[in-house]
Amino acid sequence: MYAHAHHDSRIFELYRKLDRVSQETLGLSVANYFGFFQSRWEELAQYESLSDFLAIATTIVSQQLARQHTYQFLMGMKSKYESLRIQILNTSPLPSLYEAFAIIDGDKRRCHLIQALHAISSGPTPIANQMAFAVSSGSDTPPFPSSNGATIPANLDELPRPIPLFESPYVQVLPASASQASLKVYT
Repeated sequence: MYAHAHHDSRIFELYRKLDRVSQETLGLSVANYFGFFQSRWEELAQYESLSDFLAIATTIVSQQLARQHTYQFLMGMKSKYESLRIQILNTSPLPSLYEAFAIIDGDKRRCHLIQALHAISSGPTPIANQMAFAVSSGSDTPPFPSSNGATIPANLDELPRPIPLFESPYVQVLPASASQASLKVYT
């Protein structure tokens, strides 16, 4: 009898904890917040067994629990995920808890990637650094024209040439008339 009372108090404590927490109050990332809920639900599943129900009732109850878990998870998400929360709730049928987590986590990763790409693109590029070095090095070649397109050199031979990375043998290409010389065929 005491063990049953202990389970009821623990079940009550778990439900209260799940009801009162949010991602913001816990200060957790999306993945850690998901893990927090997942561990509490697993513990509740140990105390509240569905084995007492008939097979069809078990299916219905487990579907209701799955929806409840998705709702609880979405209720506690930070307000910056409000648009995703609305998108998930307007999806029919309601995505599973794991699908909802994947949508939010994927969006979070996409935002971090976009921020990283923006940070990279806002700085000077390696090509721009090389061009600036070539211009400031005092070489005999004239600088590149300005990026606004106002000056375009008439003679492209004045533009800087790439520096060869290795020496290649000189190959002489004969004019087309020379290649039409008589061919000897050996049989």
